[in-house]
Amino acid sequence: MDVNVVTALIALFIFKEKISKRLWFGIFFVTLSCILLSIDYISCLKFSIGSLFILLACILWGIENNCTKMLSNKDPLQIVLLKVVFLGGGSLIIGLCIGEKLPQTLYIDFSNFSPVSVLKNFLENFLIFSFE
Repeated sequence: MDVNVVTALIALFIFKEKISKRLWFGIFFVTLSCILLSIDYISCLKFSIGSLFILLACILWGIENNCTKMLSNKDPLQIVLLKVVFLGGGSLIIGLCIGEKLPQTLYIDFSNFSPVSVLKNFLENFLIFSFE
């Protein structure tokens, strides 16, 4: 299944967006072409664990596309920060679950870093506090 199809279906069922007749034709033909390109013979039609991972990736990418659309009127810095925290955090969790290890030494350059400014920006931008 194509990520664009999943994005459109998530928009339809979760966010209650309308889908035009033209988009329905597109969804049908993209899905049909994916099916035709995925099988050699009808007797070979089977579902593998790899197919599940591809389907899961399409679903998660579709959710991410719809969430980004909802956030599109926000500050780009906020969008990037949210993506880094949630998508990066999700990738970290997946990596740890499959047995990957963190590096023994973790070096972070704090020379231009102010914890107070980071906390202030976080509180102002995401929790809607103001310190002015």
